[in-house]
Amino acid sequence: MTDINMNAVLMVVGTGLFVVVFLAIIYQRHLDKYREGKQKQGLQYLIDLKNVLTQLQIHRGLSTRLLWGEAEIAHELNSHKNIIDGYIKSLDEFTHHEFLASRWNAFKEDWCALNVIQNTITAEQNIEQHNHIILVFIYFISDVAEQHDIANTYLKDLNDEDKNWKHVLSTAEWIGQARVLGSGMLNQELYGRVERIRMNFIHSKLRDYADTVSAKDHTMKQLVNFIGLIEKEFLHKEQKGGLTTSSYFQQASRVIEACMHEFELEIKQLRSSIH
Repeated sequence: MTDINMNAVLMVVGTGLFVVVFLAIIYQRHLDKYREGKQKQGLQYLIDLKNVLTQLQIHRGLSTRLLWGEAEIAHELNSHKNIIDGYIKSLDEFTHHEFLASRWNAFKEDWCALNVIQNTITAEQNIEQHNHIILVFIYFISDVAEQHDIANTYLKDLNDEDKNWKHVLSTAEWIGQARVLGSGMLNQELYGRVERIRMNFIHSKLRDYADTVSAKDHTMKQLVNFIGLIEKEFLHKEQKGGLTTSSYFQQASRVIEACMHEFELEIKQLRSSIH
């Protein structure tokens, strides 16, 4: 083969390699752009789903108090039900998602079934039904994160892996369960062995979380104070003291709100890292 032919071959090969590399770079950029859009959509979903979770927790507390005889909160309860229904309607695109549809539809079916039997069950049954629905819903939120390439990326972006959005939501739910259980103990003046065992279990979950993260920020200080309130009012007292159901419910709600604010800050942190 002459030098001219060899140069021609090398030029063709070189050009071909350049084209392949160029196309590979373009394709990778396309994949990165697609993943970025997918993650940003997922982050918005997490915010919307967090709002649903918050409303479900409020609904659990109010509906239980209604079953205890607090008829004056019926209008407020109905208002929160309508808010939840509105969120569900706005998120119903999950019905057509290849991987998320089954769990989303299961949640909707459970929610509809609960509203049908709401006035025919006991307060204890109502709490159990809500706990089940909320647990399924938290699993669904994790599924959404997985499907939108958020979960693993987020863990890598955090300095403290024990304090990520999953742990924050789980902690908020334990506080929610403490809120409704403690409200019942105060409202019904039930300080029996069963109630104390349940509250002690929730207390241990909150204590474990508090022990793994810094107590310097405002949210953690509120949580630590709330843990102290549980110890004082429910684990060491023999009977109802000066704390009212309404006051306790509001204090617990403020801690949940602080946790949800922490969740939003962490989502904001992740959003800023996606570019």
